[in-house]
Amino acid sequence: MNELKAGVGLSRKWDAREAGREVAETALEKLDGEKPKFFLLFSTIHYEKYGGFQELLNGVWEVLPEGTPLIGGTVVGFMNSSGSFTRGVSSMALSYPDMDVSVGVGQDTKKNPEKAAKDCASMLQRGLHHSVSENQFVFQLVSGPTVPSFPGVGSSFVLKGKFKGSLATKLMETSTKKFQRGIGREEEVLYRMSKLFENSYIMSASSSDDMRLSRNYQFIGKKIYTNSIVALAVRSDVKLRLKYGHGFYKLSEEKLKITDATFGGKIIKKINGKDAIKEFIRKIGWFEDTLDERLHRKTFFFPLGWEYPDGTLAPAAIGAILGGGFSFSYGMNSKELYVLTATGESIINSMRKCVSKDAKTAVGMCCCANLATIGKDIYLFQKETSEYLDDFLIIFTMGEGVYLPNEGIPKFFNEATAILSLG
Repeated sequence: MNELKAGVGLSRKWDAREAGREVAETALEKLDGEKPKFFLLFSTIHYEKYGGFQELLNGVWEVLPEGTPLIGGTVVGFMNSSGSFTRGVSSMALSYPDMDVSVGVGQDTKKNPEKAAKDCASMLQRGLHHSVSENQFVFQLVSGPTVPSFPGVGSSFVLKGKFKGSLATKLMETSTKKFQRGIGREEEVLYRMSKLFENSYIMSASSSDDMRLSRNYQFIGKKIYTNSIVALAVRSDVKLRLKYGHGFYKLSEEKLKITDATFGGKIIKKINGKDAIKEFIRKIGWFEDTLDERLHRKTFFFPLGWEYPDGTLAPAAIGAILGGGFSFSYGMNSKELYVLTATGESIINSMRKCVSKDAKTAVGMCCCANLATIGKDIYLFQKETSEYLDDFLIIFTMGEGVYLPNEGIPKFFNEATAILSLG
């Protein structure tokens, strides 16, 4: 009988090349000498200063069999059976005889997300044109949001005052599209990919640094990219289950009506005919000076949210204050918003529901905000998951997108968890 084998590697070494070798060795040793069908590689941003990412890849390729399909990139952190980490590098190698694999890349995701998705999808489809297997999944890592720098305004998450806010609002779209600094546009990439892979499960994770949102990188093969999508497509007879969720619920049924928005619903200027920030603050009972440079750690607990056509709530964390308005990291496809909230227990429970306890292994993503909202309780989830699965790899990201063929709707979230179980 064909057996699915998974190996998850880990290195906490500071030197990039040494870490690359170790993360590959510790993954491959669990495959009992079989050649991996693919290799996922996720690193924190720290190696940029400790040898660089090219040296990290060089170390990996000293061990990894030549020609192995490899994708990955920088993330906030990761979790596996060894623990939960915000420094280091982790990997997943999978071996299985009846499995066809392809990798792809598309560049300039902030400038032209549709073209980037098409270019990536074309590479994936060429690599799988001969495959007859029915079960298919796509795992993609897309460059996430970065802090824009506005001439005469500066670089900041919080730009108060009418002049600065008005100028930043006008320049945000230009900064994103022309200079590729700003909103990630990952949901636009996911939308196009879902149209090109209608019968495939898709997980879309947003690449980031250590939550400073200054830069991020994507890997494919032996190359390093930025502002790109890298993706892995797999077809096989392995059983797949993709589960997703979050722990947020409506603070109340009061609807906040968007009355002025721009950049595809990514920038909200007015709610209920008033400055969007004032309406948000009114709703949660804060003072305006509460929103400072620690914006994200405060609004993690009170994201705004909207509903997909099937009723699924989509949390959207406020990304930046732009005068009287604010921006999101992805576009709102609704004119009505709700203020959401959660408890540590509700978040942990939503994560638990994403785990298929009878699977062989799993790969997934979890919003980095969960690290801030539930703190050390993240280890409770890690310990429980280790009891069910032989090994697993979950990365901490800045945005989470999913597509399930039976739902037919691509969905993008903040503060969510999604886990693909295999076998």
